[in-house]
Parts: sequence; structure tokens; C-alpha cells
Amino acid sequence: MDGLLAKLRSLDAYPKVNEDFYSRTLSGGLITLASSLVMLLLFLSELRLYLHAATETTLRVDTSHGEKLRINFDITFPALQCSIISVDVMDISGQEHLDVKHDVFKQRIDANGKVISTKQDAVGGMKVEKPLQHHGGRLEHNETYCGSCYGAQESDEQCCNSCEDVREAYRKKGWGVSNPDSIDQCKSEGFLQSIKDEEGEGCNIYGILEINKVAGNFHFAPGKSFQQSNVHVHDLLPFQKDSFNLSHKINKLTFGEPFPGVVNPLDGAHWVQPSSYGMYQYHIKVVPTVYTDLSEQIILSNQFSVTEHARSGDSGRIQALPGVFFFYDLSPIKVTFTEHHRSFLHFLTNVCAIVGDMEKPSFAAESGYRISTLHRISPHQTNATVFPTSPSPVHGAVHQPASAMHGRRRLAAALARTLSQAPARSRSISSTPSLLQTLDPTPQSPPAAGRLAEMRRRLQAETPSLGDFAYSVEVGTRKKPLPKPKWMKETIPGGAKYAAIKAKLRELKLHTVCEEARCPNLGECWSGGETGTATATIMILGDTCTRGCRFCNVKTSRTPPPPDPDEPSNVAQAIASWGLEYIVITSVDRDDLPDQGSGHFAETVQRLKTLKPDMLIEALVPDFRGDRSCVEKVATSGLHVFAHNIETVEELQRDVRDHRANFKQSIDVLKMAKEYAPPGTLTKTSVMLGCGETPDQVISTMEKVRAAGVDVITFGQYMRPSKRHMPVSEYVTPEAFENYRALGVEMGFRYVASGPMVRSSYKAGEFYIKAMIEDDRVKSGAVADSSS
Repeated sequence: MDGLLAKLRSLDAYPKVNEDFYSRTLSGGLITLASSLVMLLLFLSELRLYLHAATETTLRVDTSHGEKLRINFDITFPALQCSIISVDVMDISGQEHLDVKHDVFKQRIDANGKVISTKQDAVGGMKVEKPLQHHGGRLEHNETYCGSCYGAQESDEQCCNSCEDVREAYRKKGWGVSNPDSIDQCKSEGFLQSIKDEEGEGCNIYGILEINKVAGNFHFAPGKSFQQSNVHVHDLLPFQKDSFNLSHKINKLTFGEPFPGVVNPLDGAHWVQPSSYGMYQYHIKVVPTVYTDLSEQIILSNQFSVTEHARSGDSGRIQALPGVFFFYDLSPIKVTFTEHHRSFLHFLTNVCAIVGDMEKPSFAAESGYRISTLHRISPHQTNATVFPTSPSPVHGAVHQPASAMHGRRRLAAALARTLSQAPARSRSISSTPSLLQTLDPTPQSPPAAGRLAEMRRRLQAETPSLGDFAYSVEVGTRKKPLPKPKWMKETIPGGAKYAAIKAKLRELKLHTVCEEARCPNLGECWSGGETGTATATIMILGDTCTRGCRFCNVKTSRTPPPPDPDEPSNVAQAIASWGLEYIVITSVDRDDLPDQGSGHFAETVQRLKTLKPDMLIEALVPDFRGDRSCVEKVATSGLHVFAHNIETVEELQRDVRDHRANFKQSIDVLKMAKEYAPPGTLTKTSVMLGCGETPDQVISTMEKVRAAGVDVITFGQYMRPSKRHMPVSEYVTPEAFENYRALGVEMGFRYVASGPMVRSSYKAGEFYIKAMIEDDRVKSGAVADSSS
């Protein structure tokens, strides 16, 4: 048994040093502190890498096909009028989109860069009942008048009732308009005069191009374009100008959705035309990119690189089409970024390696210090040194095996013990060369540290792939999110009404904005709160929006599923069966529908009104792209509150909302609702705070909203739905919310709901009933005064 234990003892890889061999010194303490500090810093660095997401980069051949390429652009031409400039798209397959107007918007700007007006030429404008009178033409003719196309008509039935109709007919024929005044429609509309009136103005043009994913180009150039003898031609004759200033600034140019860390090299780029004629070309290489975040949400996008070339010349010597051209080609390689956390085993291995590796330099520093001390104290030379507790001399010139003394640490401890007793016992120490030979300059790693280093090497080399040869980089640096203040606390929902409504929703498979947006006031509104007025918000027209605002977490698609034709009836029957006093009906944006979904909205309200006449109904509607007929349809459907949210202050609209929405359009919608709705119908809007606005901007926005006749306004704190959305700029204090509430009341709003947890439909029923009660009291007081 003793023999077996002895054999096991001989396998000990961690032999212990006798306590008598230890000698603690000041230098050793300092070196220990320094090495401990370095180890702590390395540990914190490794911990930070473990806690933060790493991004793995993979390169592979792009095998996708049939996809579309989405181009988002925003370009300012400070010296080129909006009425002159046009957008064309062409690709190598031969497909052309000339004078593109769908999802393309133009803003006239003055010499100081201030916006004069915004328009979308052909799509999304207001419906016109009498197009001849709206577009000009011969106003003296009646509605049966059919204007001449001057030989450019495609059939005898085609009419050209406006200057734009004639120019478009000429374009399709491949003809140029040499003198607009020779065309009756253009002359009566004052085409040339309007060009002169816009002299000195600029144009900000922005929008989306969705095209085939093949090489091609898109360009911005003056005049309408057409094909003439297989040559792409722009008609510059109608403008009667010898030069066009194509100086421009690219505010934004992207090829797909943004993702963390993406760099768009042309954002902020600008070019000033040095002469009267200019042509600027951008040659772009587009790289397909897929980004997958920690929540496994996939973003399909593109990165790109660019080179530039400019040409210029003198007036009257135009040798090529003046314009700004973007030639793009596609890379066959797709880049994939994948966010992931490092494994805990990897973290633990690195920490152990740090501890093991730092032990060796600490010991080396201490040993070097002791050697120099020995050399200074003992100049004598001898062939042997007697160690305390050693029964026989140890010759300094003889190299001792590591197994006998377990390396340098044991020998150094013995030397330290000897050094401490040398003066008293008058012992001599061997010469420095013999001592250095004894310490053995060849590195001998401790067994444990050697195994850890080997384990670390194997972990790092395991399962090599293409990603091992592509640098794994952080795609971007994220700002640390602001911590939630103490006043941003939610109440756990509950109560009988809450439970009943939730159960009914599950049974009928209906969606509510309350749950989709995780509203913090869900329990308070469904249960009725202090007043007992239960409120819920139902979402119709599906759960997929055609727009992509930076604050909203609703799914988006350019082609969402069609609406359920039975939805108005089903929703009305379901709501009528609940014990609700007040209902809010809202929807996603449906730009894909001819009427923007307004007919579906109005039918739902009317059916609900038929089934339950005493229920109070609020409609929270999209902007319908400013279509007057759509607004009228909903406003006259029988609702009590017409609500449309401007979302943020005027100055931040482009940064917060989808590019198809803007402040003026939303204000116009609220004005039209007031115009068409029956007397007594309230109008309402909502503003998010904490997006980067200033108090002056909030007050200015309130004044403009009140001037539009809006009765109710609400203010709430913006909360970021996910890391992909716009970050919170600040958490507005409850005191600031109260100040805005008091100011709104002073401005004349009938009701103002303002607080960190307030949302668009917060206590909707409560404020409506309170407002009605207040009106009744005022009317009763007036009657009493008249009777007395």
C-alpha cells in the first residue's frame, strides 16, 4: 500500500515548497502588486470582450437571383429648378424607366437653401374632380373638351388637355418641343413664364428606386428623355437655355436598409460646377451584405465603393448630356456579418492563460533582482555552497535537473535563504557565471501553464473556416443606451375588464396596438382606470405597413397581403360584444391600395355604429398621402374623434418618420378633417418627446397644431423598441411634461395629456367624456343665465 501511494505521489505535477525556503521581500511585494494590476487590467479587457457582442465576417459567392435592388437617395441641386430636372433608370438588360415619378419627391428651395414647397409629380397627389380646369388647358371649354396632341397621339381617342400631356406624348414619339409657346396648352399655362419665375431656385429631390438587381445606371438630368435611333436623348429645347448648373450635394445615398456600422461613402459629398456646362459621373461597385443581429433578425442590404469623374466645358459647346450619373455594378461576393457572444469556455481559458502567463515574468523579474543582489554582496569565489538543511554540498558548476528541485522557483527560494544567513555564518557564494549556469537560462514553463497554453492554442485553431482568414471586426461602435429614470415605471395590468378583453381578443384572433407596442398603460386603459371608462385600440388592414419609420416596430413591406374583405363586419361584431364605452380603431399605412385603405376604415366605423350606436369611436388614421377624398370618407363615417399623429416636431420629421410623410401633409390632413367632419367632432394629434427636439421647437409645433384647429394633443416619452431603431436622445422629466400640459391648456386646447408614460390613445375615453361633460356644463350655465 505504501509503495502504491509513493508511486501516486511521484506523479504529483504540483510539488509543494517547504515553508522554510520562502523569503518575502519588499521587491517581491512591489513586483507582485505590479503583476496583479496588469492581470486585473487584462482580466477586465477579456471580460469586456466576453460581455459585448462580437461580429463574425464571412465571404461567400452570391447565389441569390430574382431580387430587387432598393436605392434610397436624397440630393440637393442648389442652382437647378425642380421643373427642369428628371430621373431616369436603365440597366444592361435593356429595361428603362424614364422620367421616374413614383416614390420620387421634389422640394423647391430658395437661394438660401430654405424649402419653398414639396410635391410628388404623379403619384400620391390630391384627387381632382375636374382635371381640365386643374391642369389649365382651355378654361373656356367644357368638360367634354379634348385637346390636340399635335400629331403625337397614339390613337384618335387620345386627348392632351395640358402642357404636360403634350410633352409626354411628344416624349413617347421621340420628338422634342422646340417652342412651347407654339402649343396652345403650354402657352395658356405659362410654361416658359413659370421657368423664368423659378430662376435662381434650387431643388432637393429624394425618394426610392426599386430596380432589377443587375448592372445599370440612374441619372439626374434636365429635360424629358426618350429614345431616338437607339440613342438616349433629353429634350432641352423647351427651356431655351444654353447652360445648366449641375452643382450638387448628396445628402444620402444607400443601396438597401441601414445596419449597424454601415458606411455610405457618398453621404455629404458635393461638387461645384466650375463652368457653364458640366457632367459628373460616379462609378459604384455594390457588394451584397447580410447582417444578422443577436436576436437573429436578418437585414438584407448592400455596401458600396465609389470612384468619380467630372467633365466641364464652356457655354454653347455642350458635347454630352449635362447631368449627374451613377453607374453601378454588382460584386459576385456576398459579405455576411453575424453578431454572437464568445463562449464562456473561451473566456475561462483566456483568463487562466492570463494568470499563468503573468506568473512567469513576475518570477523572472524577482530572480533578476536577487541575482544582482547576490553579485553585489558576495564577490568571493568558491567551488561549493552549503545550503541550510542540505546534508551535502551542492556544486555551483553542476546543472541540477528540474525534477530534483522543480525548476527555478525552488532554487531561488534556497538561494534567498542562504543569502539571509550568509553574513552571520561567513559562507561564500559561487561566482556569478556558475550561478547563472545553475539557474539555467533555458525557459522551463510550469506544467500547468504549459497545458493551459496548449488548450488555448487548440481552442483557437478548432474548426477553421473562411472566417478565420477574414478579419472579424466590430462593424460599429454603439453608444451605451441611456438608463431608464425612476419615473419610467410600468404598472402590472390586471382586473376583471382587462381579463375579459384579453380573453376575447385571443378567441377572435384580433390584434391591438396596445399589445403589439407593449404599451405601459395597457392595464389602466383596459380596466378603466380611475373613471371606469374602459378603452382599447384595435388595428385593422393587417399587421404589415408599407412605410418604415425609425421609431416604429411594426413589420414593413412594399407589397403586404391584401385586406380581409370580411374584416369590417367581424371587427364590428366583436367590439360590439365587449363592455367597452370607448374604442380606438387604427391601421397601418397602406400606400399599395388605390384609396389608401380609407374605404375599409370607413366601413368598419359605420358597421360598428350600426351595431352599437352609443359607443364612442375614435379613428387614428394614417395621412392617406394627403388625398382629400380619403380624408372626407373617414371623417364623415360617424366617428367622434378624428386622430392623426404628427409624431415629432417639424424640424425632425425627416429624421424620425418615413420619407413619404411630412409635417405640412399631416397638418393639412387635420385641417381637412375639421372641414369635412360634422360639428362636434374632435380632432386630435400626438407628439413623442426625447427624440432630440428643443423646447422652442415643441412650442412652435404646438402653435402650428393649434392654428390648424386641433382640439386635443398628447405628449409622451419615446421608448426605443429595439437596437435597430432610433436611440432615445433624452428622458424628459415629469416637470417638463407638466409645463407642456399647462402651456397647451393656455393655448386653447380642449384637452392635453402629457406625461412620460402617455401614448397616443392614453385615457382616450376619459378625456373625451370629460370634455363633453364640460361642454354640457357650459351650455347649462348659458341657459340658466338667459332664463334669469
